Amino acid sequence: GAISLATNSADELGFLVLGLVSAAGFLVPWSNWWHLSLSLVGIGAMLAAEVWCPFSQVPLAVRWLMLLASIGVGQFVISQRKNQRQKLDNQLKRLLAVERELRAQIAEREAAQRRVKERETLLEEIFEASPDVITVMNLEDGKFSYMNRALGLSGYSKEELIGKTIDELGIWADATKLEELFAQLRSAKTVRNIEFMLRRRDGALLPCMASATVANLGGQPSIVAVVRDITALKRAQEANAFWTAVFSSSDVAITTTTTDFIYNGWNPAAERLYGYRAQEALGKSLTLILASARGALTDDMIGALRGGQVVRELEWECRRKDGKLIVCSFTISPVYSAAGDLIGYSALSYDITARRQAEQRLAQRETKFREIFNLNPDPVSVSLAADGRFLDMNDRWLHLFGFSREEVLNRRPIDLGIWVDVNDLRTVHRSLQRWGRVINYEAMFRIKGGRQFVGLVSAVVTEMDGADVILCFVRDISERKKAERQLAESEAKLRQLFETTPDAIVVASLRNERILEVNPAFVSLSGYTREEALGSSPLALNLWVDLGQRRAFYAELESKGMVTNMEATFRTRDGRLIQ
Repeated sequence: GAISLATNSADELGFLVLGLVSAAGFLVPWSNWWHLSLSLVGIGAMLAAEVWCPFSQVPLAVRWLMLLASIGVGQFVISQRKNQRQKLDNQLKRLLAVERELRAQIAEREAAQRRVKERETLLEEIFEASPDVITVMNLEDGKFSYMNRALGLSGYSKEELIGKTIDELGIWADATKLEELFAQLRSAKTVRNIEFMLRRRDGALLPCMASATVANLGGQPSIVAVVRDITALKRAQEANAFWTAVFSSSDVAITTTTTDFIYNGWNPAAERLYGYRAQEALGKSLTLILASARGALTDDMIGALRGGQVVRELEWECRRKDGKLIVCSFTISPVYSAAGDLIGYSALSYDITARRQAEQRLAQRETKFREIFNLNPDPVSVSLAADGRFLDMNDRWLHLFGFSREEVLNRRPIDLGIWVDVNDLRTVHRSLQRWGRVINYEAMFRIKGGRQFVGLVSAVVTEMDGADVILCFVRDISERKKAERQLAESEAKLRQLFETTPDAIVVASLRNERILEVNPAFVSLSGYTREEALGSSPLALNLWVDLGQRRAFYAELESKGMVTNMEATFRTRDGRLIQ
C-alpha cells in the first residue's frame, strides 16, 4: 500500500501481491490457512489500491483473474506439495526404518566381527599356547607358512622354518614314512596318529606322533598338522610294559583290589599259589582266600592304608581252591592315581607254610636244646666270637662262677675277671680262630668270691642267628686233680714199697702171662735182669719146676681171683731151685 501511495499507481502493488501469493504457494512451507489468509490480505490490498490508486495500464478483469489464478495456482501447489510431502514423509519413515534396520545389521555385524576377532584371538592364544606343534604348509610344494612357538622342540626358530620344506630341513628321520603321509593326505585328506622320529637341529631324534588334515586356507590347499612329542608317552609305555612283565612273570603272588577290597588284578603267581584262575578271582572280595573271618583286615589296618601307610608282614591262614590250608605273608600298599587320588591297594603275598613249619620244628628243637643246655651238668656259655660278649649261659655256669644272669649278659670274660691268666684266654681264642675248636684245655679260673679252681675248657665256633658264636664248656676238675695228686702220691708210695720189699714181686698179664714189671728182689732172687724179664713169661724163663703146680696156681687164681700161701718150687737162672 505504501508503494502504491508513493507512486500513485497500483501496478507495483498488483505485481507484488501476485508475487507474494505465488511465492506463498510455491516457496513458503505454510499451511493452507496461512496461504488463504495471505491471499485475503492480498485481495484487501488490491481493493484498497482500486480505491486510492488506480491501475494505469492493466485492465481490471485481467488483474483480478491474475490474482485469482495466482491464488488457485498457489492452492494447487500447496495441495501438491502436501501430497508430495506426505509421500516424502512416508519415504522418510521407510528410510528411517531401513536406517534403523541397517544400523541394527551393522551393529550385529560389528558384534559378530568382534566375536570372530575374539575367537581368532582366543584360537591364536590357544594355538600359540598349545604344547603340541601346530604347523600350516602348502600342499603343493610342502613349504611351511605358519607354525606356533611349540616347534621350538625341533631346535629351529620360526624364521628358519618359514618358507622351507620338510625335506630341506631334514626333520623327518624316515623319508619313506613322510612320502606315505603326503600320499594319504592327497587321497584321504586326513591322517591321524602317525608315529615318526623327529630329527632336531642338533641331530637328536625325538619320538613324535602326527595328525594332519587338508584345508583350503586363503584359496590355497594347505596341510594343517599337529605334532606331539611322545617321549614321555613312550617312556610310560615302556615302564607300563616293564611293570606288566613284572606283574606277569613275578614268582611272588601280586594282587590288586579296589578301595572296597574287590579284586581287579590277579597275576599268574597268584593263580599258582591260591589255585584260582584270574577270571575266577576278579570281582570277588578279599575273603575269597581267607580261611576264616578272623583273618580280615582290622579297622586300624584299613585306616593306616587309607592314610598312605604300608601294612607289612601280615600273616593269614588262607584256603586254596582245592581246600588246602596254607599260611601266607602279605604286604599291602595303597595305590594312587597320577592326580594323587587313592584308587585301590596292591598286595604281595607268598607261601610261608614250610617256613612256619620249619620255625615250629626249630622252636621245638630250641626248646629241647634249652632243656639240654640248662640240664647239662657241665657249665656252658654262649658268647659272640667277634668280641667275646656273653649272650647266654646255663644255670650250672652261673652256679659255678657265682654270678647272676644280669651281671654276665653282654659282658666279656675279661670284664668279669674269671680267667686267672689272660694268656690262657688269648691262647684259646687263637686256637678257635685257627681251628674253630679247642678240646680239654686246662686253665685256672676265678669265681666271684675270689676262689680259684682248675677248669678243663672245650669250645667250638658255630653259627647262631646269622652270627658266629662260641659254645664253651668249662668243667671244674679240681677234685679230679686232687685225686690225681693223691693217686700219684699213692703210686709213689706203692712204687717205693714195690722197690724196697725183700719179697720178689712179678706183675704179669693173666691172658698171656707176659711179664709187665718185676721188682729188685725178683732180680736178685731169680738171677734175671729186669730187661730180660720184661716182655717174657715165667714159662719161657723156665721158672716153674713143676708144671702141675703152675696149673693149680692159675686154676685157683681164675676161680678165686687170688692165691694165698701156695707153696711152689722155682728155678733160678743158674739152675738153682728155691721154694
